[in-house]
Amino acid sequence: MKRVLITFACILATLQVAAQEHLAFKGEPIDGEVFSFVQKLNKLGFKSVQKTDDGYYLEGLFSGHNSMLLVESSLISNTAHTVYVMHEVEEDWATLKRDYYVLKKGLTLKYGNPIQSKEEFRSPYKEGDGYAYMAFKGGHADWQCRFDAKVGIIDLYIREQSYGELNVILKYEDSANVKKAVQELTSDL
Repeated sequence: MKRVLITFACILATLQVAAQEHLAFKGEPIDGEVFSFVQKLNKLGFKSVQKTDDGYYLEGLFSGHNSMLLVESSLISNTAHTVYVMHEVEEDWATLKRDYYVLKKGLTLKYGNPIQSKEEFRSPYKEGDGYAYMAFKGGHADWQCRFDAKVGIIDLYIREQSYGELNVILKYEDSANVKKAVQELTSDL
């Protein structure tokens, strides 16, 4: 009986993993035609802002922060493959760093330890010197980590958007659909 229960549990676990073929953003698989995916995000409370050559921009609350989303898709089939979440700009390094580490902790709890992580200032800058924004501008600071979600990759990082403006960015990238986008792009070459 014990052997039957263990076998059954293994089958259920395998089916659950097989059923999840795409990375999810806020519970929605990053898959399908991009406009349909954007409509699902609208239902989750994100307001469509504009469509550009880069993709669809939306705004709304993410992890308690006003955020801008960018949804990218493949060029030929318009299959959604990547969602960027850009928190609002922070002017205070301590707040920015705290937001980064809160998200990192949540991602670690959900996906396990990051597969890559780098949080450092390089000479001539150092933590607490009051020049964090200058360090990022000059390329002397890295705050980034990467999580393997099995069906995709999630990157978390701090970037300078324009002079003196830093924000936390999350990038959810579905592996299957990124591969599909590359195949579509290179199929005729």
